[in-house]
Amino acid sequence: MLCRPFQLEVLAWLACGGLTVPASAGVANAVAASEQEYRVTRWTAENELPQSTVKALAQTRDGYLWVGTLNGLARFDGVRFTVFDHSNTTEMTSDAIDELVADEGDGSLWIRTGNVLLRYRNHRFDKHVES
Repeated sequence: MLCRPFQLEVLAWLACGGLTVPASAGVANAVAASEQEYRVTRWTAENELPQSTVKALAQTRDGYLWVGTLNGLARFDGVRFTVFDHSNTTEMTSDAIDELVADEGDGSLWIRTGNVLLRYRNHRFDKHVES
């Protein structure tokens, strides 16, 4: 599923204890930004995020918003989260996500967790050991 690109500058901000995203994010709107109204939805560990402490945030060119937490990686499509952690992703030896970087060149997402560097590309994870 390809989702619409988010407007990160008006869409998401990190706060202690979760991720807050306007519900209208990703919806094309011809109304001037000053006239737009947003309904704000807050996600925490109680409702879909793997953990409420958000350590990293990135958006890949396919429009997904990626959220790195202390207990896993979550991919947000504008409606719901898909969680990746050591229980469902064998390449992840640690659930604590330290850093996320979107590669605009090939559309990859680079994930640093512990001493392992992962790349998510073409719907799969590849493991690269850092020296």
